[in-house]
Amino acid sequence: MRYRFGITFALLIAAVCGPMAGGLCADVIRLKNGGEIRGQMDRGKSQDESKPLEIVSLSGIFLKIDREEVDFFVFRSPRVEEYETREREMLDTPEDHWELAQWCARQKLREQERKHLLRLVELEPDHEKARKLLDHVKHRGGWMPREEMMRQKGYVKYENRYITLQEMELINREEQQQEISQEWFDRMKRWKTALYSPTPQKSAEALEELQELRDPKAVPALVHMFAHHEDAQARSLMIEILETIDSPEAKEALARQAIFDREESLRQKAVQAIPDRYQLQASRLFTQHLEHTENKIVNRAAKALLTVAKPEAMGPLIDALTTSHAFTIHVPVREGVTFAANGNNNAGQLGSGTVPAEIEALARAGQLPYGFRVNPPVGMSNQAGVKWKPVTLHRSIHNSEVLATLVELTGENFGYDQRSWRLWMAAQKNRGRSLFITDPAG
Repeated sequence: MRYRFGITFALLIAAVCGPMAGGLCADVIRLKNGGEIRGQMDRGKSQDESKPLEIVSLSGIFLKIDREEVDFFVFRSPRVEEYETREREMLDTPEDHWELAQWCARQKLREQERKHLLRLVELEPDHEKARKLLDHVKHRGGWMPREEMMRQKGYVKYENRYITLQEMELINREEQQQEISQEWFDRMKRWKTALYSPTPQKSAEALEELQELRDPKAVPALVHMFAHHEDAQARSLMIEILETIDSPEAKEALARQAIFDREESLRQKAVQAIPDRYQLQASRLFTQHLEHTENKIVNRAAKALLTVAKPEAMGPLIDALTTSHAFTIHVPVREGVTFAANGNNNAGQLGSGTVPAEIEALARAGQLPYGFRVNPPVGMSNQAGVKWKPVTLHRSIHNSEVLATLVELTGENFGYDQRSWRLWMAAQKNRGRSLFITDPAG
């Protein structure tokens, strides 16, 4: 049977059911005149504000309450109801607070447990078990939260561990930077798409906004989107933008573009865009790349040093006159290549097809001064299905751009004779003379 009650009768029901609540009811409807109805609400129907609230009281009576009579309603678990009943019945003593705190712990009511533990240590300051549950420690003759003690020692809590204030500041900066970077990546992606829009207005607006960039925080996103773009004009635009951003990150990005861009003209544009006060930074980056595993990068780094080199780059330049590089060729599994101790053991005629193409190229370039031998095939014809294996070779290469840079910087030319270059450098230093004709960085 269903009933529709006015507010007066609803209050009567609330008054009757209230003392019987115990641990059985969960939800509460607070009426505008201050009364309460407790029981089990229909949670699905309660979401429709055009309909009355429905609740089954403790005695099993189904009630409908007009919305205009309701101040608010709350869905609660039976555990919370039982807790409130227990709290009303307890005394404000250490024993009762400890008993109720333990009950709350078993029910996983953490906030309520803490509330009673805090009250307990107010009444009994040296209650050790309560203090430990609150993570309090003895410090300087008294009790205090462990977090407060660690803060006094210069530590803060982060993800259940204590770290120094400096570490916390670094983490905060990194988190902020990640948020900022993501914003810039999203924005840069939109600009990149708009640049190539078929709508001229969109393309022009994106270009204008990119050219107005001055924020150093935009550099990682800018480089990510444009440094390796297939369109040379896009890479050129990136170089122009980086030139206008006054930050070490922007100038390092220029230096990297000066050796990794695929076009010579853009590499030169990038190195020329590095201002005087960042040239020491660029010189050091180029010097590091004189040891790169790719020979072309070694030469590009040397050429870039013509513009920004500092005297400290002299030694690495001399070391890079001749560099060793590994490369891989493929030879038939039963037709290997061996290298002789002198130049008189060449087997097979160059150009005859009996020598692997990679070996022939090295021989013609004079890069195999000690000769080579092609082992003849054993019971194998040149037919499809022949298995091949990789062979790693190492060769020393004279780097012409490194030599050209040394000659240009010093006015001397000892060729690829590294010993002569080092002796000359030592003599210049002993006499207190400059290593370079002029300082390329000004």
